[in-house]
Amino acid sequence: MPNKTTAQRALIVAAIATLVLMSFGPFRPLLIPLLYLNTHIHELAHAFAALGTGGVPEMIQVFPDGSGTTPVRGGNILVIGSAGYVGASIFGAALILYSTTVQRAQHALLGTSFLLVISLLALVRGNPVGMVSGVIIAILFAVLGNTKNDVPIYAAQFIGVQQCLNSITSVLTVFKMSGWTGGTSDATILQEVTGLPAAVWAFSWVAISLGLIGWSLHQSFGAAKGKSSSAKKIPKASR
Repeated sequence: MPNKTTAQRALIVAAIATLVLMSFGPFRPLLIPLLYLNTHIHELAHAFAALGTGGVPEMIQVFPDGSGTTPVRGGNILVIGSAGYVGASIFGAALILYSTTVQRAQHALLGTSFLLVISLLALVRGNPVGMVSGVIIAILFAVLGNTKNDVPIYAAQFIGVQQCLNSITSVLTVFKMSGWTGGTSDATILQEVTGLPAAVWAFSWVAISLGLIGWSLHQSFGAAKGKSSSAKKIPKASR
């Protein structure tokens, strides 16, 4: 079996591959669970940011194409608008940092499952796609949280890396909208509010996300190497 560090690096490659495939229409249906998971976490981050800045999230909606929206009343629009990608990246980095043992990874997966259930009851109500996808993902997380060996660690860290890298799609979204459509995104909304170009916001979120993933993986790899080295240096008992 590959050592833990090799497996973690393989997860990074897998997470990047999933995001690349999500960018191409023919492959998106194969990754629907991950696509909807990204949306749920992204929209939850907006909702928490609204609550944290004195606003009220009215609901979370998830649409069949994997996009979503979280209408809010009040709050700080700059924090709320940035919270989707940055919040998801913070969530991903926290998963990577925390899930260094089987037990901790199990707790992280089960905790995420519980968080999704609460969001379904409080915010996703009345949205069929959001409800169905949220229930399926919550069950999947609960199942993964009850597996053994190193499966929970790899699952939690894969999801963590994937959440961090998901901010890259903000740049793709901005360029697609500026080139072919008149749609809106988190970045274009903040452009209207602040006057700063949407691309500036998008690239800023990517920079923050890459910084978080680099730091969290460095810490995680360091912990894994440290444990491996300690295991190799256990002295023999004297007779």
